Amino acid sequence: MGYCNNGFSVSARFNKPIDDVLLSNALRMMILKNPVFSLNFFREKDGDRKHNGDNFVVRSVSKIAYDQAVQPLEAASYGPELLEQLDAVELPLNVDRPTWKMFNVKLRNNEPSVLVFVCNHIFFDGNASANVFDELLWCFDEVEKLQPTTVRTQLFNAEADNLAPQPSSEIVAPHLYETPTLYKIKTLLLEIILPHFLVHFFLVLFSKGTPNTYKYPRFNPVPQRKFNVSKHRLLSFTPSETAQLLAKCKMNALTLTPYIGGCAYTAMQEHLVPYANRIQGYKPSQRRSINIPIALCGRRYIPEHAIQSRFGLYMSQTLPFVPPKLSTVKKVGDHLKQQLDKTMASRSAFKFAGMLRYVNVWDWFEEEMGDRNGRGAIEISNIGCKKFSRGGWEVTDMFFTQGVSITHLTLSVVSTPKGGLHICVSCVEDMDHWEEDGKKLMDEFLSSFRATLMS
Repeated sequence: MGYCNNGFSVSARFNKPIDDVLLSNALRMMILKNPVFSLNFFREKDGDRKHNGDNFVVRSVSKIAYDQAVQPLEAASYGPELLEQLDAVELPLNVDRPTWKMFNVKLRNNEPSVLVFVCNHIFFDGNASANVFDELLWCFDEVEKLQPTTVRTQLFNAEADNLAPQPSSEIVAPHLYETPTLYKIKTLLLEIILPHFLVHFFLVLFSKGTPNTYKYPRFNPVPQRKFNVSKHRLLSFTPSETAQLLAKCKMNALTLTPYIGGCAYTAMQEHLVPYANRIQGYKPSQRRSINIPIALCGRRYIPEHAIQSRFGLYMSQTLPFVPPKLSTVKKVGDHLKQQLDKTMASRSAFKFAGMLRYVNVWDWFEEEMGDRNGRGAIEISNIGCKKFSRGGWEVTDMFFTQGVSITHLTLSVVSTPKGGLHICVSCVEDMDHWEEDGKKLMDEFLSSFRATLMS
């Protein structure tokens, strides 16, 4: 899959059954309409670091066979064991096959089957992966009208098929990652030129948004790794429970993401921070500086290109720290909401991502991997409520999952009107072994997190 991240997937249930005839013909229709599903990165010459990635080109693979793109699978339930299986799926670059795969999963506990879209995160973000199912609904509806009777064994052939034009990201979002000159100079000074310890010292003194890590050390019990093993747990809420949860948000004058962040923060302080303190030699009561990276979707800045930007990667993230003096869900949520609103208004997270064009990504990544404080605490990626229906077809339930990358915990959130809300809680494997009095602390965290969400 790639460095840091694996197991990136979105799953869906439908109001009608799906067979190979329908799915194969629909996938072929989707690929021909949306060339992004035929693409991969190909290395034209050696020296990735030397050329800073410019030695790669994006082009279509030669062929896509149905049995290559879709695999039947059986599982006991939609849960941790299945998600760990999906983590093992490899979708590398520089190979003559697409950067995605579908799994048609039959479940043995009377749960409805699920269709799982697993992808390389370089090509698809969470919303793009969800949009795959919206596109499939349209294709299902069209294929039903045609009434095919045979399975399409070949979904795509580059020599024979005429693809629709692929919109360039420079045309779709020309200014999304634009970096003004003053911002560029400031960022180069703070991130590249000046010593990090000196920058951090003055930021602690003069910046309200920078935590005092001398007094409140960063939560960093697990170091960064190029390859992470994740353990997953699923929190599910029925539609009525979801309505109650949203009512709690409204009562606290919060949107869902900051509310989730506030609840996760308080559960972490209660169950995970004391254990991390003990194994790192701090007093159990030591407060820690905890950041909560929040994924941001850049499509909101380009509404005029809503159709062209449905697939691909248009995201960044904000990295707010929670002041240790804040202890209630309401106060933490208010702080996260303020930071989120400020970041979205300034577009600073996307400006910062745009700075990657001015550095060697290989060198930058290597430095990040060596940072003892580089792993964040709790990442939240909320792709919202999906209301997908086309013709006689409807998505009735969805799940969003991903492994941890550069955080200790990753919360992947999605909901549908009929299926309710699901939060996949993924942790770096080390934390899955944390135990106290015979109880797994991640299970205790999950129980407290759910109770706080609904209290």
